[in-house]
Amino acid sequence: GPTKTPTHGPTKTPTHGPTKTPTRDPTTPPTRAPTKTPTGSPTISPTKTPTRSPTVSPTPCPRVICESRATKFFFQYTGGSCSKSKHSQGSKASCSGNQQVSAYDGAHVTFTSASSGNKKKDSKKKEVYFSGWVLKGDVAIVDNGGGKFPADMEIHIYESISGSEIQTVAFHSSCSKNLFLGDVFGAMKVVGFENKEGTTRCSS
Repeated sequence: GPTKTPTHGPTKTPTHGPTKTPTRDPTTPPTRAPTKTPTGSPTISPTKTPTRSPTVSPTPCPRVICESRATKFFFQYTGGSCSKSKHSQGSKASCSGNQQVSAYDGAHVTFTSASSGNKKKDSKKKEVYFSGWVLKGDVAIVDNGGGKFPADMEIHIYESISGSEIQTVAFHSSCSKNLFLGDVFGAMKVVGFENKEGTTRCSS
């Protein structure tokens, strides 16, 4: 019969299953993508370019006559020389001075009562109705405190408050002689007056 007995069964038991369970899933999920997209370019472009300077010059003064003695005058400083004078007062008005007034952007201007030619009367201090620094285009408000102006007035124009006088103007201010809006006396232009008829003014 068979010479050998059956071989022994396996000497070792099967190996144990894995000793450790698989590691867990990550406890924190990956961070989210940024919630906001980058802001875009400005949605509104600048509204408009700066507006240009007015293309139309101010309307010239209408030729309105002063009919009764004024209590207030409005004179615009133009910086013009005596040769720029333009009025209807003839010999009742005068202008003297050099041409330098047009070289200044501003001047010290004084409106006073006029000299009468009478030494006794002229020894009194002149009344001053306006005194101040004005630039080209500025309007001097010549005021007699509600009272009427004398028949004649003077305008003295200086290069500075304490500087040399560069122009002297005399004009008839009672309105008994022609005085109109727009009249020019050297460096000063009539742009308004106030009297019993009311206030009459223009822009230039």
